[in-house]
Amino acid sequence: MLAAVYQPGNQKLVFDKHYPIRDLADNEVLLKVAAAGVCHTDVALLTGFTLDIRKYILGHEACGTPVKLGSKFDANVIHEGKFYSVLALDSCTRGLDNQPVIFNCMGIGKDGAYAEYLITTEDTLVPVPDNVPHEVAAIASDAGITAYKGVHHAAQVKPGDKVLIFGIGGLGHLAVQYAKHLGAIVYACDFKPAARELAGVSGVAIHRSDLY
Repeated sequence: MLAAVYQPGNQKLVFDKHYPIRDLADNEVLLKVAAAGVCHTDVALLTGFTLDIRKYILGHEACGTPVKLGSKFDANVIHEGKFYSVLALDSCTRGLDNQPVIFNCMGIGKDGAYAEYLITTEDTLVPVPDNVPHEVAAIASDAGITAYKGVHHAAQVKPGDKVLIFGIGGLGHLAVQYAKHLGAIVYACDFKPAARELAGVSGVAIHRSDLY
């Protein structure tokens, strides 16, 4: 299969047209990748952030559809032709953010989503509603959860709360939408005009850049 491979010491991904698809373990599923997200972690890995010496396919934000199941995979939990978002950092979704598994998961130490196919396990699959685009579902499992935990779990935003979000980038613009959905009065600030415009689309109050 075609895959974009991380190689230690190389700041560019290596495209391999003949990357092998390994055999499935009993509890694994092979997904045909429909979309994959680019996270800042991917950029950090390419610049030597982790000093990783392993070779693997990058990409930990993914959406795809099952094409092959392991021998003991419960076929009742999935539906043919259905698309699924993949939870790459499963330990983090259970509140175990301090676990070292973050550097030994899909796309970070193990083969990930920058390929035609992806191998994962049953407990990482989240069904995607038919009206959600594949590219949105892909990032929801990582960037989406990160922003959601900040707004809902950490800040515990409630209706009527006044919330100021600094920086309307990849995570910030999601945090704006979550806070608005929870009924908060949302303010946002960013030195980039394009970012302030993005926040303004959601109806938030924008701080002028010269306030920095």
